[in-house]
Amino acid sequence: MKPKLIAEIKKASPFTGKLVEEIDIESRVREYERLGASRISIVTADKFEGKLEWLAQARKVTNLPILQKDFITKRDQVHFARDSGVSHLLLIANLYPTVDALDELCFYTWKAGMKPVVEINGNADFNKAMAVDINHVLVNSRNMTNGVVCHKLFEYFAPKIPITYETTAASGISTAAEIKTVTDLQYDYVLIGEALMKSTNLQETIKSLCLQKQLSKPWTKVSAIESVMLN
Repeated sequence: MKPKLIAEIKKASPFTGKLVEEIDIESRVREYERLGASRISIVTADKFEGKLEWLAQARKVTNLPILQKDFITKRDQVHFARDSGVSHLLLIANLYPTVDALDELCFYTWKAGMKPVVEINGNADFNKAMAVDINHVLVNSRNMTNGVVCHKLFEYFAPKIPITYETTAASGISTAAEIKTVTDLQYDYVLIGEALMKSTNLQETIKSLCLQKQLSKPWTKVSAIESVMLN
């Protein structure tokens, strides 16, 4: 079974530069949903030219789960995410000096009604992730210090993560062959950002990755969606 698509909204990257000049958040979220995304990822970090207000804008037009990607280290950031309609919050293991520090943010994320997703990129990160109260691990193949992408990390960590956990493969995925590798490793989700943000034809890009589901009708009506945790 192919992994489900987490379609990402990201304006820029410190490693690859600006991806787009401007983003119509509502239109892009609608299109991602129409093209079969199972979740929406939104990069709000300043380092990536993100904006916190994108979260609420996205929530206005979709009931899909929303993953916020930022450098989350404080409780007030957790509360802001909850109030903005976020359902899943990325916690980068490398940002926390101790297991206890990571576990505390996981606790407050659960308490706020969201699911923590812990990002790992190495063994130290993995050990922290296995010591805290979570059930979803995101393997980031990009080293956030030097920007180097190593897809071998997907293969390395796949058998180590408990089978009861949800798993996401992320970073540098842009070809059908890479999707097949992730599929063979039985990842539950694949997160794709840059390939989608650079695309001039989202439908064809998603189709080329062999991730396209049956299309829904074009989005025509806005529903009022309260902040709820889905999936």
